[in-house]
Parts: sequence; C-alpha cells; structure tokens
Amino acid sequence: MVVIVLHSTEELKICRLIKELSGFCARGEVIVYKKVPLWIPVDELGEKAGANLADGEIDGYDKAQLKLLAERITNVQLLFPKQDDDEVYCPVIISYNSEDNEQKQITTKLTLLRFLQPVEKDFVSEFLSTNTGTETANLFPMQIKIFRLGNAIKTERNSFELTDFIWRKQNPSLLHYN
Repeated sequence: MVVIVLHSTEELKICRLIKELSGFCARGEVIVYKKVPLWIPVDELGEKAGANLADGEIDGYDKAQLKLLAERITNVQLLFPKQDDDEVYCPVIISYNSEDNEQKQITTKLTLLRFLQPVEKDFVSEFLSTNTGTETANLFPMQIKIFRLGNAIKTERNSFELTDFIWRKQNPSLLHYN
C-alpha cells in the first residue's frame, strides 16, 4: 500500500486535534479510539498517475517509482473533519499531473478516530461550532507542505512498516500559507 505520511509539524497539529476531539466525544459517553498509524492511503494515485506496479510486485514501488509519483503530486490539502457512522476523518484532495501532463485530482481520507459502536450524533459539527475562532478550527483547509511518500508493508497482524520512502517538499511558490 502506498501512503503519504505527514511531516512531524503537521502531524503534531493533527494529534492535538485528535486529542481535543476524543475528549469532546467522551463527554457524550461515546467510546472512541485513535486511528494509528496516521497516514493517507494513495494507492489510487499510483494507478491514475501512471506509476503502476508490474505484475508480481507485492512489496510496493521501488525508489525510482516513488520519486516519479512524488514529482507528479502538485498539492495535498486536508479539509475540515467529517464524521460518518463509525469514524472521524479529514477528506484529502491530492492534485497531480498525469502522464499527459494534465492536472487531475483524487479524493481520499485521513482517518483520525474510530467509534467502538456506530453513532448517530454528529460530534464533529458540534465540536467545530463550539470551537470557532480557535487554533483548532483555523487549521483547515491545511496545505501539506512536506511529506513522506512510501510503501506501507504489513509485517505482522497489526503492524506495518514504512519502506522505501522519499521526502517531498512542495514548491513554496505554489503554496498558500494558513
């Protein structure tokens, strides 16, 4: 599985949000647990950006393929958190250049929390409405400026390892700072 791992600066901001959200949900007597590891799956990007795995490759992309894929990514943006029945997540829009150098986008998600049981109450909307104007509410939309792109390999039942990763720093002239 190919994933984007946030730089520690952005990851720390997201971890603070997770802590605040989980505390807010706990007041409603809902049991939540943090989703780890904190990464964005982007297998679909590899297929659409023309960096497909050859038949028989099970360990993911090699460094050259990862570098090609990373160079095609032009923007990674986290949007305001959302909630469905069993999880809280941030929609992620990834813009990239296709093989034809055409600008395209995919949407994926960064899962933050999971509910032990399905819930109907919208904790995220309530949380955001009570925290307007705070640092947390002003996080989004968040431009991801620096990230790692790598292969997440399952090593044991509940363990993953990030292999053959490369760092990617977005072009500062193309970024809009929050």
